[in-house]
Amino acid sequence: MRRPGPVVKEDAVNSKQKGGWEMLKTLMAVDGSNVVGQAKSVNRKADFLRLREFLASPEEGRFLVEGIVYLPVPPNGNSERVVGFHNFLRSNGFMVVSKNGVPRPDGSFKANMDTDLVLDVMEMALTIRPDIVVLVTGDGDFSGLCVRLRRRGIRVEVASIQEALANSLRRAATSVVDLKPYFNACEPLNGHAPVLGTDDIFEQEGGIHA
Repeated sequence: MRRPGPVVKEDAVNSKQKGGWEMLKTLMAVDGSNVVGQAKSVNRKADFLRLREFLASPEEGRFLVEGIVYLPVPPNGNSERVVGFHNFLRSNGFMVVSKNGVPRPDGSFKANMDTDLVLDVMEMALTIRPDIVVLVTGDGDFSGLCVRLRRRGIRVEVASIQEALANSLRRAATSVVDLKPYFNACEPLNGHAPVLGTDDIFEQEGGIHA
C-alpha cells in the first residue's frame, strides 16, 4: 500500500527518530460502530490490533501518537462483555471512548458519538500537531472535520471499503485507504469468507490511493 514515507525536517525537537529519519506523527480515530458494520458486511471480525498495524505501522515511517476507538455500550445484558472488550483494547494501548446506548422501540439502540470524535480530534490536532490524521470510517458526517484539519496543513486519510464510503467524505479527505486488504487478513465471521478484491478507484494518487 502506497503512503508517504519518512521525511527529513530541520526542526526535530518533537519528532520521533528512526534510522536518522523523522517519522510522521500520526493520530488515528476509529468510528468503532462503522468499522464493525463494514466488517459484518464482508463477513469478517473486526480486529482492532491488526487495524492499527495496517494503518500506522512504524515500518512505513509512522509514529502513532494516539489511537482512539469510539464504541457504544448496549443497554442490555451484553454490556458486561462489551465493557470487557473495551478494557482489552485499553490494555493494548488504545484510548477508548464509550457512551451508553439509548434503546429504540425496534430493539436496536443508538449512541451518537460523532460529536465526541470531532471535538476530540480537533483538540488533539491543535495540541499534538500530527502530520497525519487517519479517520477510520465511511460516514459522510465527518467531511467537515476533514476540511478543517486540511486547512491546518494536516494530511487526512480516510480508511474504508468502497461500498461503505460516502462520496462527500471521499472528496473531503486528502486520500483514501482501501480496507479490503485489512479485512482479507481478519478472521471470517461465519465459516468461509471469500477474498476481497481491491477497487480500481483506490489506485490513483492525489485524492485517492491504496
